[in-house]
Amino acid sequence: MGEVLFMGPKSCGKSLLLKRLQMLSEEKRLTPFDPISATKPTEGVESTNFKFRGLSFVFKELGGAVISDWETHARSPKAIVFIFDAADLTKTATSVVWLNEVLMNSSFDTKPVMIVLSKCDVPDCIRFNVIDEIVGFERVPNPSRLAFLETSSVVGVGLSEVFHWIADQFK
Repeated sequence: MGEVLFMGPKSCGKSLLLKRLQMLSEEKRLTPFDPISATKPTEGVESTNFKFRGLSFVFKELGGAVISDWETHARSPKAIVFIFDAADLTKTATSVVWLNEVLMNSSFDTKPVMIVLSKCDVPDCIRFNVIDEIVGFERVPNPSRLAFLETSSVVGVGLSEVFHWIADQFK
């Protein structure tokens, strides 16, 4: 069973993303007309089991309030999915600080990391070129381990690609 850590600052969209991925894995489809589940802040770490392409996964969601403990929780998972709230520009600095810490940590420089821009359906949201100007993805140790994806959990954009990337990490 493959383990993946989902992390990001408070209210960046981790819980909704995981709920929508759960719907997608169970129903094999997702439309913008499907109901949106209410979420609440995650306390600590919550695990959810998923199946995709006949593979079993455990997705561990690290609550934003305990993001400072990310190193402890990132040791056993095979991959990290970092959720970056693209719609809330007031959180950009915080998100960049945590993303930079994850990407520059030499203990994890071979671990695959997918950077997910959530809430990309919101007008005037931040894009990867802006984050790249700040972080400088080419300066990250082993940049070939990075993947980038723009998503919207509300309308379902990019969610199946999250599963495909994760499945590829366990081949």
